[in-house]
Amino acid sequence: MRRSLITPDRLLFALVAFLFYSSFARLDVAVSIAAPPRDVLRFVLNPATQPLHAVATMVRGDGRNETAGIDLESLAAEKLKLQQYVRQLEDQLRISSGRIAELANMRENPTLNLGAIRLVDAGVTSWQGGATPTLSINRGSGSGIAPGMVVGSGANLVGRISSVGPGSATVSLITTPGTLLDVRILPGTSGPSPREVVVQCQPVAGGESFWAQAGQNDPIQAGDFAHLRLSDNALESQARWRDESAGMIVGQVVRVEDHPDDPKLRTRILIEPRRKLSSLTRVVVLVAE
Repeated sequence: MRRSLITPDRLLFALVAFLFYSSFARLDVAVSIAAPPRDVLRFVLNPATQPLHAVATMVRGDGRNETAGIDLESLAAEKLKLQQYVRQLEDQLRISSGRIAELANMRENPTLNLGAIRLVDAGVTSWQGGATPTLSINRGSGSGIAPGMVVGSGANLVGRISSVGPGSATVSLITTPGTLLDVRILPGTSGPSPREVVVQCQPVAGGESFWAQAGQNDPIQAGDFAHLRLSDNALESQARWRDESAGMIVGQVVRVEDHPDDPKLRTRILIEPRRKLSSLTRVVVLVAE
């Protein structure tokens, strides 16, 4: 009896070999090989799978209608609020980082002696001009602040505490009329031959600047800095600033001109604070430990 060439074992071996070959073939060849059997299988099974798919859809519900009841305008408004809140947090973080860097620079400033000084950061709540310009801040005796303490903005001298409450204080500004400040005029950067001139400056009435006078031969130039110098005069003991204020910057020289009363021997110097005092939003109180 003659044996058939096609047997189940041979068919199975041929199928395995065919699948093995298609797995290593190029993508287009593999797709052309797998497409005909897949289409035949779908054609055979579709009559049975379509009713089952309809029943499953009816039980599950159409997922495309799940968002029908959501108010998109409310979601957009909520998203906008969250974005605004994130921006506010970013602004606060940037301001805080700037304040930390400013306080660190004060500590590292070689012209200041802040070894035993605590720096209390305070917000400015109001400004008052007129004959006695002042700032109000949101720190008081509860933060260890007392009358006479020095107030600055970075290394810049702003004024000193004149009155204190539990949670607030008033700052008398350096531009108060009648204030006399001994300053050392120094260049912005140290050169091979450092120059220094000691003068006394006083506020210009109705403004935020100072006048001082010096000799014609004194080496003072626009751009130089005026650093507070503590007076040793016993007659000025009541007006003497605290030791921690020594070296703080009163302002910067913006103009040097001949003195109108004695142009051959003297000069007149205009000094302006580096920061407009009436526009300050935060200051630092130097509290002695």
